[in-house]
Amino acid sequence: MGVGAAVCFVSGFSEAAAEDARANGLQADLLAAAGDMPTLGPNFYGFINALDGVLFWPDQHGSTRVDKGVAILTQSSNIAINLTMQAWACRLRTR
Repeated sequence: MGVGAAVCFVSGFSEAAAEDARANGLQADLLAAAGDMPTLGPNFYGFINALDGVLFWPDQHGSTRVDKGVAILTQSSNIAINLTMQAWACRLRTR
């Protein structure tokens, strides 16, 4: 389809193997389908792209756009929100 990468939001793959005997097979199928394409997930919702100002959840965050740097990748959007809002609050206190 021409996309450069994919994010898999759903759960039920190898992290759920203790509850679902099909989980490891689903994980193998996902990896095979992705091939060489970079993929975040499964069960992944904590991604902020500060270069382009993109995040994958409908909430506030404290990141500001940057020209270069590192990414924030967390399993949970709540962790990413807390990390960036702490940085945002620190910037407010130093003004």
